[in-house]
Amino acid sequence: MEQARSAEGYEFEKTAVEGFQYDDKSIDGFKTMAHSTGLSTDQAKGVFNWLMADTSSKVSGAVKDHQASLDSAEATLKTEWGVDFDKNEGAMGKALGQFFNEEDQTLIGTMIQHNPLLANGFAKIGNMMGENNSGGDIGEGSSSAPTKEEAIDK
Repeated sequence: MEQARSAEGYEFEKTAVEGFQYDDKSIDGFKTMAHSTGLSTDQAKGVFNWLMADTSSKVSGAVKDHQASLDSAEATLKTEWGVDFDKNEGAMGKALGQFFNEEDQTLIGTMIQHNPLLANGFAKIGNMMGENNSGGDIGEGSSSAPTKEEAIDK
């Protein structure tokens, strides 16, 4: 079991893991630690492979949990909303588009996807905006719903 001559002498295989990106700076830090503590190349590979297998398992579990959360929230809303699912989903988009910039829409949209309570609230807001609409689409100036700036001013 031979130690690498320098930190750069350690080589590790990076196996693809869904939902995970390797951080080259962290790997370089690990190589430096392995060299400074006198780990052989085999020992460093063993520790690295164990850490990556453990991380892979945790990331895979998180990806599955994330998808299960999305599926559960969607199933709940499909049950609650029934035939109005598509209409309410569109109403949520209306409410988000009216009051939030694109970046905020993405962030809040992600929260809504996991939370039927939030989805119901935004759907109600969007549907109320539609009821107050005087004929055109939201955002074309024909809505009586205030813009974000108008709402802040009030």
